[in-house]
Amino acid sequence: MISRGGSGRKGSSSALSNHLKLKHTMEYTNLERAVCRVSSNTPNDEARQQEPVAAQDVQPSTSGTQPSNSKTFTTTQSKLEDSFVSKWKIDDTRSVPITKSIAEMIAVDNQPISVVEDKGFNRLMQLVKPKYQMPSRKHVGETVIPQLYEQLKKTIQDELSKTNTVSVTSDMWTNLNNLFSFLSFTIHWLDDEFTLQHRVLQMKSFSGQHNADNIRTQFVEIADVWQIMLKIHIILTDSGSNIVKAVRDSPFNGQKCFLHILQRVIHQALQVQPEVDEAIAQGRKIVSHFNHSAQAQEKFSRIQEELNLPKHKLVQDVITRWNSKYYMCARLEEQKRAISLYISDNSGSINIQNLSERQWTLLQHCLVLLQPFEEITKKVSSTYSCISEVIPHTKILQKFLIKEEVQRTCSDVDSSRMALKEGLERRVSQFEDEKNYTIATLLDPRYKMNFFTPEKVPWVRRQFLAEYVRRSADMDSTSNSENESEPPAPLPYSGLQSQEDTHKALWTCYEELASTKQPEIEEPKSPIAIELDRYIADSLLSRDMCPYKWWSKNKFRFPLMSNMAKIFLSAPGSSVYSERLFSEAGNVYEQKRNKLLPNKAEHLVFLHHNLPLVNFKY
Repeated sequence: MISRGGSGRKGSSSALSNHLKLKHTMEYTNLERAVCRVSSNTPNDEARQQEPVAAQDVQPSTSGTQPSNSKTFTTTQSKLEDSFVSKWKIDDTRSVPITKSIAEMIAVDNQPISVVEDKGFNRLMQLVKPKYQMPSRKHVGETVIPQLYEQLKKTIQDELSKTNTVSVTSDMWTNLNNLFSFLSFTIHWLDDEFTLQHRVLQMKSFSGQHNADNIRTQFVEIADVWQIMLKIHIILTDSGSNIVKAVRDSPFNGQKCFLHILQRVIHQALQVQPEVDEAIAQGRKIVSHFNHSAQAQEKFSRIQEELNLPKHKLVQDVITRWNSKYYMCARLEEQKRAISLYISDNSGSINIQNLSERQWTLLQHCLVLLQPFEEITKKVSSTYSCISEVIPHTKILQKFLIKEEVQRTCSDVDSSRMALKEGLERRVSQFEDEKNYTIATLLDPRYKMNFFTPEKVPWVRRQFLAEYVRRSADMDSTSNSENESEPPAPLPYSGLQSQEDTHKALWTCYEELASTKQPEIEEPKSPIAIELDRYIADSLLSRDMCPYKWWSKNKFRFPLMSNMAKIFLSAPGSSVYSERLFSEAGNVYEQKRNKLLPNKAEHLVFLHHNLPLVNFKY
């Protein structure tokens, strides 16, 4: 028996402690480690937040004395009540932030709510926080996540109260697993520092028929709930007749997505030449053969290795994404030797035919013809793409299609080339008559007036000044006809022998258009007209530079125009942002979780998208 060294309050455990330290070194070290874990798991005061020394830094002594180079533990005695309480209550101040973080993890990482019932996750949390009591699945789904949704919603409402203008993208989606339909509503705006901001306001459950009246009602309801009825500059949608009519019948200004229009132009152009369409269809059959046979994939992989080709799988095209057709043809061209060898080696056992030399040539010419469209599609699909890019990119594509080098290189698909040219002129020329596009192009320091025809420049100028007067209400409009000088001679250009040559050809078109000179205006002007002339006289910003950063640096040089730029440059170049939202919704509504109620799915998508954007500060 070890004496306590006294009785009553004078008694202590020092004798016991010394005995353990001298005679039971290993047991004493384990005891100290346990004390450290308890103190680190109880952050009730400043002392408990001190981090204990790592256990491996303590070397047990076999001689009964503490080594001179050992480190001292920082320990704190636990509270008395902690010794009797096995688990923290669910509403304990120590439990709440942990539960909040778990709910955030579920939303951001698209984890099922049932993860709180998983044995492995519970075991991990037991090791990290032994006193933490895991909440039930029902508590997380019905209490915690709705609370986070309301808190984040309030934060975004506060952000919106500080801005005067937002642009919207919207789309509709039906989940094939449970046939629930949703309407997306995402907003975009430029803050005072010209930083482009994005938020998802709603992925609203949509019941009833998908007609224009119902969609319009939902638009108005969402805008009213978020108090942005008078702040919406433009709503960008796809080309569906129902949603286009819904916006047209609403109080809002709407525009069609540029990429959806481009999709239709390319789809129709490839069908103009039946042999081109047949070559692509035959290529599709080859891809489908490999995608439906593991044995064929294995043989194909061995052939790729023998021929020292990249071990890439063939790409299947999707009818709603024209560029997937381009990627399919590009991969077929890359793997032409492997495909030909596989088909010749297995001609008796497979039911597919190789492409003829004529068909391979047609695919090669299609790739040259469509490569610039693929580059433009990727640029406009970017998160930071702006509506100001639509007219310049259209002009660049039109100029590319009429280049002599392109006509010579793509002679076998000349009908498709002409159909692309005519389709762009017919469908995309409407953008030049729409002020939201023309003014945005003018306000983009990469383009300004250089991508308009001489006849169009005075009209664009008048539209801008009139719009400024309308929005300012205290400025006089001054518009004057201007004459364009002759454009300079085209820049030198090499032939189209590779993808790099095609890339250079496309952006040579940009240089030719961007180098157009603007005439000087000599008549007296109003302050906004003078500022406009000074702005146009500045050299163009490089096409790879960010227009938002330029305006952030130059907003004090052009204070009147910067207010207009904040409005017109807030609109994205396409509705891709809303489509990506539904890709996230597809991850939420995975096959094992297809019975999730629409309101819970809306909360999870809202948190998944917006939490990282606000840096989890809400």
